[in-house]
Amino acid sequence: KVSGQIQTIGGVTQRHATPKTANGERELPLTPRQAEMVEAQLVHIREQRVKLGMAWHEHGLLFPSETGTPIIPRNLSRHYYKALGRASLPVMPLHRLRHTAATRLDSGAVRASEACKMAILGHGPANVTGGYIHVSLDEKRDALIRSEAEMLRRAA
Repeated sequence: KVSGQIQTIGGVTQRHATPKTANGERELPLTPRQAEMVEAQLVHIREQRVKLGMAWHEHGLLFPSETGTPIIPRNLSRHYYKALGRASLPVMPLHRLRHTAATRLDSGAVRASEACKMAILGHGPANVTGGYIHVSLDEKRDALIRSEAEMLRRAA
C-alpha cells in the first residue's frame, strides 16, 4: 500500500504521512514473484532490526537505510546505479522506471485499460468521467502479471 512519501527538504530527509496528491495514496497488488521478493526484503529488515537492536530506528519502510531510517536520495541513487551495473543494464535515471512501467502496461500482450494504468501509477483521472471509474485489485494484479510475464519472455 502506498500511504506516504519520503521527501528531502533543506537537507533533511523524512517520511510524510500523505503523498503529494490524493491519487498517490493507493493499494497495489503484487505478482507472486514480487510477493516473494517483498517477503525476502521483510526477512532482511527483521534480521537488521535484531542485529542493530537499539541502534535501529523503525519508520515502517519497506526499503529503509541500513539503520531503518528513510534513505537519503543520493544514497538511493548510488545503490540504484550499482545495481544497474551489476545487472549490466544501461545507465538511466531512476524516475525513468515509471515511464518504463507505463510503457510496459501499454504494450504487447498487456494492453491495460487507461483507468488501470492511471490507478497503478497513481495519476489523477484524465477527465471528469475517469473519476467515476474504479479499478479492482484483481484488474491491476492481472495487468501487472501480464506485464511481468511479457518482460521475462523478452529477457529469455
